[in-house]
Amino acid sequence: EFQHQFSRASAEAKNDKSTALAVLQAQGILLEYCSEALRTDREVVAVAVNQAPCALEFAGPKLRSDKDLALTAVKRHGYVLEYANPELQADSTVVLEAVKTHGTSLQFAARELRKDRD
Repeated sequence: EFQHQFSRASAEAKNDKSTALAVLQAQGILLEYCSEALRTDREVVAVAVNQAPCALEFAGPKLRSDKDLALTAVKRHGYVLEYANPELQADSTVVLEAVKTHGTSLQFAARELRKDRD
């Protein structure tokens, strides 16, 4: 219900930072419906990812390259590695954390790390 309401909210509401922060604290996945500007705002994305790690999928490209955000996400749900920037998919620290939570997330790691047995 809440998702349905926010997805139909006005463009103004979807671009209001205080509204977005309140919504995302309850349901981070609703980052999908926020304005592009808010999806590139680190504070907004951090709130969303802390609540729902899979919200990383809807973050702007620069924030999908943010190692701290990626680590926050993959430590809770390793499969979120799929949405991280390719550079982070090649980062052994990020990949190791992802694999610790979901071994099958290794499939989203860079090829050179998938071959690494360590």
